[in-house]
Amino acid sequence: MRPAPPAGAGLSPLDTELGLRPGQRRTPRLEEILARFGTCSDFAEAAAQFTFVTGVPLSEATARRQTYAAGAAALAQEEAELQQIERDLPPPEVTPQRVQLSVDATKVPLVGGEWTDVKLGAVADLLPAEDQEGQPTVEAGNLSYAARSRAGADLRAHADAGDAPPGTGCRRRGGQSQ
Repeated sequence: MRPAPPAGAGLSPLDTELGLRPGQRRTPRLEEILARFGTCSDFAEAAAQFTFVTGVPLSEATARRQTYAAGAAALAQEEAELQQIERDLPPPEVTPQRVQLSVDATKVPLVGGEWTDVKLGAVADLLPAEDQEGQPTVEAGNLSYAARSRAGADLRAHADAGDAPPGTGCRRRGGQSQ
């Protein structure tokens, strides 16, 4: 009988089914379990817990090596994602050099004859302009308004439930609830 030809390098069908890479000895799930144990306790304890839970024997040195490798892979992935975010993000909006904030308060009547305090606020970008004589000045632009009643916290609970009376609570630009 002739000897069988030598086997070539490659992955067995089971290795492929388990998601193993060449030279990898544990499934991705076992590596994840080991990395979690390795980050939660010392490496000797991680190896002991890993062996107890999975039934797969493991040394302290292997637990250390695999935990560090998993950490390095996670850092590399985060760095790649950060670089992609920095590359794909649009440039930041130009913020004004100066803004104007105006605040005031007033009392408004409620149904039933009661009164409540309402705080009002306006924020504007101060933009360079010229007056009628051509002198440099500033003007308010990109105005944004907000109002809040003292009873607003009670009304917010109604708004969250979808049963707030119309015209109550906080409003800001275009009626968007704040």
